[in-house]
Amino acid sequence: MKAYRTEIKPTPEQCRYLAQAFGNARWAYNEFIGFNQARYRHRKDGYGDYGYCNAYAVAARYSLAKLLHARVEGNVRKATVAQARLLNELLVCACLPAVDLNTLGPDLARLLLDALTEARQLPRYEPWMDLAHSKSVKQAFINADKAYAKLFANRKTGKTTKGRKGKTLAGPRFKKKNRSKDSIYLVEHIRVERHRIKMPGMGWVRLKEYGYIPIGTDTVSSVTVSRVAGRHYVSCTPKRNTVETHEPRHDGKTDGLGIDLGIKNLAAMSDGTLIDNPNRRKEPRRLSRKLKRQQRALARKLERITVRTYHEEGKDKGKVKQVNYKRPLKECRNIAKTRLAIQKTWQRITNIRHDHMDKAIDQLVGQEPRFITIEDLNIQGMMRNRHLSRTLAEQELGRFVTHLKAKCAEHGIELRQADRWYPSSQLCSDCGYRNTAVRNLNIRAWDCPSCGVHHDRDVNAAKNLKAATEYTVIA
Repeated sequence: MKAYRTEIKPTPEQCRYLAQAFGNARWAYNEFIGFNQARYRHRKDGYGDYGYCNAYAVAARYSLAKLLHARVEGNVRKATVAQARLLNELLVCACLPAVDLNTLGPDLARLLLDALTEARQLPRYEPWMDLAHSKSVKQAFINADKAYAKLFANRKTGKTTKGRKGKTLAGPRFKKKNRSKDSIYLVEHIRVERHRIKMPGMGWVRLKEYGYIPIGTDTVSSVTVSRVAGRHYVSCTPKRNTVETHEPRHDGKTDGLGIDLGIKNLAAMSDGTLIDNPNRRKEPRRLSRKLKRQQRALARKLERITVRTYHEEGKDKGKVKQVNYKRPLKECRNIAKTRLAIQKTWQRITNIRHDHMDKAIDQLVGQEPRFITIEDLNIQGMMRNRHLSRTLAEQELGRFVTHLKAKCAEHGIELRQADRWYPSSQLCSDCGYRNTAVRNLNIRAWDCPSCGVHHDRDVNAAKNLKAATEYTVIA
């Protein structure tokens, strides 16, 4: 299934609506985490059976809290059978008599809402959350539930999730404004035209790229609206599979291709072609220097309003105890401007890298080889090397493999992956002699002691990958 992501151009009113919608989704995500954490504390304190509530259970309880608040405000809204049953189940757990939800008065509704919320049987409800689309709130609950599911899976399999300085993470973290990705999920009543898209709550929004998304009333099932560096994007999921598969020609130009991913060059191919590293080009290097200056400026602005309190005794004497600010950060307009400028510069660098990578993958797949062989890199282990970690992170080799896999599946090309311990750099591609001295990464070229052939390290590794006989087909 192919998704379509493009930039939109909302009006100022729509921008304000999206800003509030992003905040509502972030609040719902944090409320899910806080609700389950409070239930876990109640369970540890011996207050009865306070189990974990998944996304659907929290959504049902949130709907009940919303209904009770409507009754408090005098808005008579008929309750569903599921809401009435849920309320009675919660009352029975609290050793309270059952009530008829449809005949509930404002005073009793207020009493039940406050009591059940205080007992962490219902999540908190805020009236301003009514402005948010119901599906975006439920999707925020689902996203938080997935984060917990990953934590539970790691504990079940014995894996430990390590954070900074080797500390074990207790669970999902709360989202913070300006430090988390802003996005909302919308479904139903979506219509697409050549130059605009209609979404719930916003109406028609202009597209910046015309004719890219499939046009029609019943073509898109859901959309995700996100904000990156002050710019808004929409990602659409079509109802029908629109991926066009291509039959490979295999006209004899090449029977296969080996690709060696690296740091000096993004990739080296078995035919001798080198794909250069985009981070070494003039524009990314200029933007990197600009980014450093902007980050220093932000650090100076924060330092002027920062007040640190230090430990005066004990084993932590001299260490920072607490960090406060002379004025709230949301009132510091210059700091907000500098942060936005940093985001824009960083996004510009990322766009250059991704554009270069996508064009390189199109160039590889455009040769229509019978197969492509890559190596299984231990990127997580390589990132532990403090001399290479930053460069490896900038290369984004994981993204390269993911996009190459998708393109190979689209064009009908077999993507092979050699074993992680296959010595592709140490073997001579002509005679098969193994030179263990090439383990040293400083050796970029070497002469074979057996046959005397001169090898470039990366190109020789790509040739050996092409000739590998033991591999795993991943696409």
